[in-house]
Amino acid sequence: MANLTFTLRSGRRVGVTTLGDPVAERVIVFCHPAPGSSVFDPDPDASANRGVHIVSLDRAGYGSSAPGRPAPGRASWAPPTTSPSTSAR
Repeated sequence: MANLTFTLRSGRRVGVTTLGDPVAERVIVFCHPAPGSSVFDPDPDASANRGVHIVSLDRAGYGSSAPGRPAPGRASWAPPTTSPSTSAR
């Protein structure tokens, strides 16, 4: 789980994990792959030995972050489909 949690103006919660040297001159904002939470570090040994501070956010619905609203897309404009019991054969 994230070691920091922020509440946005919208009321949504976002989890943030910080790793490494908190006073390092080099800060890495790590955008990790999905699915996953912010505690993912691809190479902890390398990170620990490079004098960096890593900041990573939990994606919506993972870790300490609240689920987000679905992005507008195909589902918002696609016509309704028929149920399997009434579909044409």
